[in-house]
Amino acid sequence: MARDRCLLLMVRHPGFVPVKSRLAAAIGPDAARSLYEAMVSDALRSLLPGDHDLVVLCDPPGAGEATARWLGPGPLYRPQRGRDLGERMASAFAEAFEAGHRQAVLVGSDIPGVDGTLAGQAFTGLDSRDAVLGPARDGGYYLIGFNRNAFLPEAFRDIAWGSSGVRERTLETLERHGRRVLLLEERRDVDTAEDLEEIAAQPPPATGPAVRTWLSPKGVRFIFAMQQNYDNND
Repeated sequence: MARDRCLLLMVRHPGFVPVKSRLAAAIGPDAARSLYEAMVSDALRSLLPGDHDLVVLCDPPGAGEATARWLGPGPLYRPQRGRDLGERMASAFAEAFEAGHRQAVLVGSDIPGVDGTLAGQAFTGLDSRDAVLGPARDGGYYLIGFNRNAFLPEAFRDIAWGSSGVRERTLETLERHGRRVLLLEERRDVDTAEDLEEIAAQPPPATGPAVRTWLSPKGVRFIFAMQQNYDNND
């Protein structure tokens, strides 16, 4: 039987599709891949415990078994369905609510520091609001959630994904349809070498243990060395 709460974690399998392409252009694909794997590991470790079902949304859709072998038992594994990011997120919510969940929160896997405490704040917020949004510093968002009776597929339509206007457009749509929205604290995702430099300079719990292990003893100077070596070999 499905629990009231469902946490949806979007994951790309780095063995099938490129990950963190903008960061990879700066520090190289191998370094970007290993960092992404560390971020996913931290997210899974922190988000799996709790009074919710954890569903890993797999990209590409056919990589479900490979993703389960990579990440191990505990979560449920479901394919991402849709032609673009908006359709994939809307489909994930629709499937969660069809399965019987009363609340669903979706998070990305590339935001260091997104943990169970933050997910708990999102679910608690849904007890008094229709929707919840975690804004990212680049103008997008790292988390979005709905109560079943307030789910709004229109929030995922006609949006230029990857642009700086994603959060603003989403909030406009939610408010236009009368949804009461809780905004969580702003977070920074890791898309560029500058993002990585800032994350590396922050103390725990801004990063989880796998990312801290990846960074140490590398540090910021090592990050720039990776960037320089990749540039020289390009």
